[in-house]
Amino acid sequence: MQYKQVMVLLLTLAISIPAWAENINANLLSAALEGDTVTVQTLLNAGADINTKNKDGETALVLAAFAGHRNIVQMLLEHGSDVNTKCKAGQTALMNAIQSGHTNIVQLLLDKGTDVNAKEYTLGWTALMEAAMKGYTNVVRALLNAGADVNAKANNEKTALMFAAGYGQVDIVQVLLAKGADVNAKSKNGNDALMAAKSGDHAEVTALLKQAGAKE
Repeated sequence: MQYKQVMVLLLTLAISIPAWAENINANLLSAALEGDTVTVQTLLNAGADINTKNKDGETALVLAAFAGHRNIVQMLLEHGSDVNTKCKAGQTALMNAIQSGHTNIVQLLLDKGTDVNAKEYTLGWTALMEAAMKGYTNVVRALLNAGADVNAKANNEKTALMFAAGYGQVDIVQVLLAKGADVNAKSKNGNDALMAAKSGDHAEVTALLKQAGAKE
């Protein structure tokens, strides 16, 4: 091979390798979102960057958790995916799994040490607040057992108890109170859990809060 041909070949490789790497990473993100386990494994074996992000800052793990693909979440975690990475909105894989109702993924993430007290950027919500609102009692228990701050506050200073009370989540209100939730904590606008329960006409929650010492 002549010198000129060698130079052309090297220049071609220099151009194509970055393009190939970019393509394989994009394909990893797509496969994770679509639930294509075989393709995800193949791309990881081929050297795809497991923590690559799309334009919204989402990794394959964040996307798979959002879409509810438990096998892929497990695979990515086993390959060392960053369990605490956040997208541009500040959401983690844990938050996405709860938000989308894929509670069977939560324990996988907890077992890998995900930050249970991380807050998303827009409203300052935690995973516990999301689970409390949606009524996922077992998830709330799991989060608290993993060290979730029962009295953490969102940007408007609402707590998980206030959210649960406002949505009439009786079982969750009981769990939060048992874990030391501040029954008289107030949000920025001066509302508390009792006000939230009354506003939603949740009589059973109202009674529980009063029994726990909520002040009128």
